[in-house]
Amino acid sequence: MKKNRKRIAAVAVVLCLVIAAFPVSAFAVTGDESGTSGSTTVTYTASPTYTIEIPSSITIPANGDGQISITCSENNLGSGTLLNVSVDARTFGNDGNFYLVNTSDESQVIKCVLSFNDTIVAAQRVIRQYRNGALTSDLDAPLLIRRTENAPAAGTYTGTIYFSIDVTHT
Repeated sequence: MKKNRKRIAAVAVVLCLVIAAFPVSAFAVTGDESGTSGSTTVTYTASPTYTIEIPSSITIPANGDGQISITCSENNLGSGTLLNVSVDARTFGNDGNFYLVNTSDESQVIKCVLSFNDTIVAAQRVIRQYRNGALTSDLDAPLLIRRTENAPAAGTYTGTIYFSIDVTHT
């Protein structure tokens, strides 16, 4: 039984060696004595990528403004493109203001304004703009959260600022 296995293995090795000796053809072109040429088209598509970093939370100091710094750590969008970061309309109440709401009593609110470069921010206002490849914004100022009134009662007040990010072609 062991002899048969060895014989079968030896035959298999010999067959492999014989098959390996056969010529193998690849891209073949026939031509005359002057020669010929062939070509291969190679295609690579780079996907556009970017990374915008927005803090998940901030704390407003008791006697000051809150500040949100937005940064870009990757920007590969292609020539003639702008990466825009805007404050989304969902951030604001019906009257256009931003509100912080007491977590224990939703009837207690603090009216705030968002400002950028000393200008009040409205919905869809671009607050950061990056050209292709740039990691610094053409609009480089922090987004400020300014309370326009004091808290009506003690407690913790929260609100959500929504951002939208879009790519435009120039």
